[in-house]
Amino acid sequence: MAHLGEVPFRLYYGTVDATPLFVMLAGMYFDRTGDIGTITTIWPNIKAALHWIDTFGDSDGDGFVEYARQTDSGLVNQGWKDSYDSIFHADGTMASGPIALCEVQGYVFAAKTHAAKLAHRMGEVDLEIKLRSEAQILRKNFEEAFCVRISAPMLWRSTAARLRAGSGHQMRAMRSLPG
Repeated sequence: MAHLGEVPFRLYYGTVDATPLFVMLAGMYFDRTGDIGTITTIWPNIKAALHWIDTFGDSDGDGFVEYARQTDSGLVNQGWKDSYDSIFHADGTMASGPIALCEVQGYVFAAKTHAAKLAHRMGEVDLEIKLRSEAQILRKNFEEAFCVRISAPMLWRSTAARLRAGSGHQMRAMRSLPG
């Protein structure tokens, strides 16, 4: 279909979640197998992925990984819901970037938590401490930025996305998320 021009792009690898998922998966792999040899082999890649999360993924330095369309041919939305109309406000208007998806922040938290355990195993105690601290800060900041009270006093829901087009306003449209 791409070759025939039936889809709007050919090969496209833009996604905001693959990098934290890679780190998270490496940690889960080690938890399951205890295979330190593989972790040692990919440790430089894990550290490079952590660097990407903190710099390119969090380009504005607010502690959240977000994305924005970089070219006219790129995907507007770069999470698992990547259709052009999947991220919108409660009034139906489409979101514009940068967008920080709530599930991606969860992936980053898991990535840093797993990476801290791996750093401990690799003998990098300073990195372990840094990653544990960053994960806890992300957790605290996430709860403040993403969680909104709706309907009943004891009912908490997480917004599906946080729009940060200069204003940092939450997107309060309800969405389904797997899990």
